[in-house]
Amino acid sequence: MTVLKDCYKPVSVGHELGVKQVAAYHAPAREPHSPLQHDRAAELMTSTLSFSDLLPLNDANRLGLNYHVQSARLPWSGPIVDAHLHINSVQVARELMPVADWFGIKQFWSQTPMEEVDAITAEFGDRVRFVAVPNYFARDRSDTFTTDWLHRLDAMRKRGCLMCKFWAAPRGRDFHPTFELDHPTRLAAMRHARSIGYKLFVAHVADPDTWFATMYKDANRYGTKASHYDKLRRVLEEFHDVNWMVAHMGGYPERLD
Repeated sequence: MTVLKDCYKPVSVGHELGVKQVAAYHAPAREPHSPLQHDRAAELMTSTLSFSDLLPLNDANRLGLNYHVQSARLPWSGPIVDAHLHINSVQVARELMPVADWFGIKQFWSQTPMEEVDAITAEFGDRVRFVAVPNYFARDRSDTFTTDWLHRLDAMRKRGCLMCKFWAAPRGRDFHPTFELDHPTRLAAMRHARSIGYKLFVAHVADPDTWFATMYKDANRYGTKASHYDKLRRVLEEFHDVNWMVAHMGGYPERLD
């Protein structure tokens, strides 16, 4: 078993997945738009950037950087696999690909709704590989995270999918009562996924410390941070024969070692 933190540093993965390097970038949690961002852009401009590097600020570019220019400065020169993103439609994929070309991103592992998979594959082939996910758009249906999820695991496996995602952020307890990593419904889905040949389980476990000091202060509802890793240890023990990738630096950016 290989356990990965989904983070900046390239790491080795199993040959079953057909790639040898993973590198993924995740922006920090979004904060309210602030005039301080203008100051930050000015600071960048006066230090290392020229006027041509800066663009007007907007909600999609909160530092005003010209990413086409920035891509040429990326210190990593090898191919990149972006192992964590959400391409939710073929139109999104079309807009993404030219930018990916700037940065040398050769492949994506995307958590994409099953209904969009065939259209994306028809246009982009193996450049986009998929991580099977439940139908979050139908979370109020009684079968969404039980029988329908098992059906989607089967259907995605028939499409050649080898990866599936188990989202267990603490706030998931507000989303659905089964969203704890070791909930019996989750364990049943993991056992089924393993039995039909999935090779990589992706999990979202815990969150940064600052979240537990603020939005997760109610430990009776959200648990302690340590308790989420107790659940992770339990599933790693049972599913030691599959590889795991734990998203967002393992939910522990304070301890990157």
